[in-house]
Amino acid sequence: MEEAIEQGLITEAQIAGLYELLSELLENDPDYRRIVLYLPFEFLPANDWQKDNIELQKSMERFKAAYMKAWKSLLAIHDYRADFIDGDLLEVYEQKSDVPQVVKAAHLLPKLATNGLVKSEEVIALLEESDDETLKNSLADSLTVMADLGLIGEAEIKRIVESDDRLANAMGKIIASNLKSAKREGEKATDEITLQSVQNKLKAEYARIDAEKFEDITENRKKWLIEEKKSGVIEASGREISQVINSGEFSDGMLEEFLGAEADFFSQEALIEGIRIAIESVVLENKQTAQIAG
Repeated sequence: MEEAIEQGLITEAQIAGLYELLSELLENDPDYRRIVLYLPFEFLPANDWQKDNIELQKSMERFKAAYMKAWKSLLAIHDYRADFIDGDLLEVYEQKSDVPQVVKAAHLLPKLATNGLVKSEEVIALLEESDDETLKNSLADSLTVMADLGLIGEAEIKRIVESDDRLANAMGKIIASNLKSAKREGEKATDEITLQSVQNKLKAEYARIDAEKFEDITENRKKWLIEEKKSGVIEASGREISQVINSGEFSDGMLEEFLGAEADFFSQEALIEGIRIAIESVVLENKQTAQIAG
């Protein structure tokens, strides 16, 4: 929103009007509170966004209060995890065990923390104090993401590691271990990535997936599962490529190879995914650099 104003794409009055309408919706009808799970994060005003326009300031503060009240009310709501991932939810009569659930509102925490709407210590306290196992697991999911984004300091990680809460203690150890591993990985040389290595790996993984046996499912479901697995392979390959890009070792010659006649569609798809992941990772560190890279 702030950038849109600076670029002249929208006026302060229009944004103030949007915040007023959304606030009214959230305040007057509890049934609409669930929309906070789907509103674009770009709508969230950062706490450090200060404007001279008094009306805009009032509208922003009203919206933030209404948004956070609605968000907090959703911390008691459980949803099926699959509803927010791939929709892969079997019919009740075919379910062999309990279907995994999440508190989706808890998964908004990394973005809320980035915008200064919640503090990491509040998340830790909520995890330690809650008796809702589904909520605690969802909070733990978000804590790992917040740690990856640098939103949790060393003192807070130490607090989690020393927590009396079993889950908080376990997550603290995982976060501390992940940070150490990431530091070690950053010190290691990146494995060589070439068009040939990517194509060979994708070919082998695709062959393995195609050879898998699927029993007691329809042909359409089998096709969907295969496509999902192959998408995961492309994403994994893209992550490897993104590491090479961010290390500065992805040369113009390598780019020409991936765009040349020898490259197949799947390796090019992996390259595109790698570029996307690389840019997104830079965004987290330096927004201006990411715009230049884009």
